Amino acid sequence: MIFWCAFMHDRTPLVTIVIPSYNHAQFIERAIISVFNQTYKNIEIIFIDDGSKDATKEIVEKLQQSFSFKAIFQKNMGLSATLNKAIDMANGEYFSVCSSDDMYYSNKVEKQVMALNNEPASPCVVAKASVVDDDDCILPIESERYNSGLSGDITFEELFTFKTVLPVTCMYRLDVLRQVGGFDSSLAAEDYDMSLKLSSRYKLIFIDEPLYYYRSPAAIGGTRKRRPMRLDVSEAHLTTINKFRDHPFYDQAILEWNFRRFILFSKYIDTKRYALSGALRCKRKMFHKMYVRSLIKLVFLWIK
Repeated sequence: MIFWCAFMHDRTPLVTIVIPSYNHAQFIERAIISVFNQTYKNIEIIFIDDGSKDATKEIVEKLQQSFSFKAIFQKNMGLSATLNKAIDMANGEYFSVCSSDDMYYSNKVEKQVMALNNEPASPCVVAKASVVDDDDCILPIESERYNSGLSGDITFEELFTFKTVLPVTCMYRLDVLRQVGGFDSSLAAEDYDMSLKLSSRYKLIFIDEPLYYYRSPAAIGGTRKRRPMRLDVSEAHLTTINKFRDHPFYDQAILEWNFRRFILFSKYIDTKRYALSGALRCKRKMFHKMYVRSLIKLVFLWIK
């Protein structure tokens, strides 16, 4: 037993890290360098640009003079299709993603490889993330909110009903990703879909520390403006929920989905009707403080 544990601990399998990119010239160098600065060295890096119209290509080609990695520049296919392309190309035993506006902690790959080595029955390991602004400053309140609900026991039911939302920090076993058919390329929220697909069959591993820098939608410290969620992402969540219509928690998941769209879209001019539809379908939560706050936003805030 001692020999087996030591063997699993010391294994250094190849890890494929894909960096999908779309119009993130402002951040792409930081993302790529963070991956190369890993304490774990047995990695292959696949960079795939999905039709950027900014200076991404020039920056990446310059970085290739100092760092060795595959770089592919393609017409726009969407994130899910891009990730599936990387899955087909990957040679690693494990597979991880670094969004082109995000960054890795230097020990992310090392920590997650160790976790997967020690739990061979699990297909995926997730860690916490630090939410950062456009100047790479950590935002403590946003980070706490982003990691809320995470614990050592991540269940399908909690993910299905949005009690827990996985950060974008996962490392996967590549063979399992291929077995489940990769990501659903029809969806704009491929991560939620994959988390349900895996957690409905397996137990996921959780590392209770931040290993990933996630760029905040608030874009504090910069000129970019992003909403907390896109309409197509919200609708993709509904599509995934409907894949599990026979699950006993289905009605609860629909209720929570409507509650989330009411909260997230209530203050914007062009999504007022969408938010109102959600409000009418989650009236059971009308005494929740977030319902009241969102109702006030629906009436009094009209942000473009």
